[in-house]
Amino acid sequence: MSLHEAIAAHLGTLTARHFARSTIDSRATLLRAFAGWGVAIGVETPAQLSDDVLAAYRAHLASPARGLTLRVQRNHLAALRALGAWLLAAGRLPADPAAGLALPRLPQRLPQSVLSVREAERVLRRPRLDTPLGERDRAILELLYSSGLRRAELLALDVTDLDLDRQLLYIRRGKGGKARLAPIGPRAIGWLRHYLDGARLAPSAPGEHSRALHRRARFAPDA
Repeated sequence: MSLHEAIAAHLGTLTARHFARSTIDSRATLLRAFAGWGVAIGVETPAQLSDDVLAAYRAHLASPARGLTLRVQRNHLAALRALGAWLLAAGRLPADPAAGLALPRLPQRLPQSVLSVREAERVLRRPRLDTPLGERDRAILELLYSSGLRRAELLALDVTDLDLDRQLLYIRRGKGGKARLAPIGPRAIGWLRHYLDGARLAPSAPGEHSRALHRRARFAPDA
């Protein structure tokens, strides 16, 4: 098996496990960059991966000529660690070649710009409430603010994922393809009930997923 074939098989496993498309695409870009570098120095199969090869790639990424940030370097190496773990788990290698690959440590930084409570309230009140789109946008903003959802998680929500009586939200495919429960605050629940009971938009096209919470989740422009 070539390195490129191993990478393709690894990516196929991520797809089968329902990882986010963006995660798979990013992993593919990072691993194919490594494979291209490997072929250039004669490393063409997983069996050729060694501590020396991976250390050389880490040095290659850290070269000032490359100009990569620590975070980007870390992403490249984390993708290699994931590939190494998969090669072992899938029985393609007797040992994980990347088990000892250290990742660059990132500096701990607090967010530089955080909304105050007043500013957050101004954002929540931006949608116009005299239109169905505005009422939908307000419900979406309240849900995002209350539960800390990621954008992709919001777009994947069905109305059946909401348990408003228990104040819970079921996220079927969160980060890493993992499911989890998230709490919903009382105010967000009120706006969601209002939206679902009256303002929820009808499907915009035949065959559109009728249970989708957002229904064409594009935020309404200001009038």
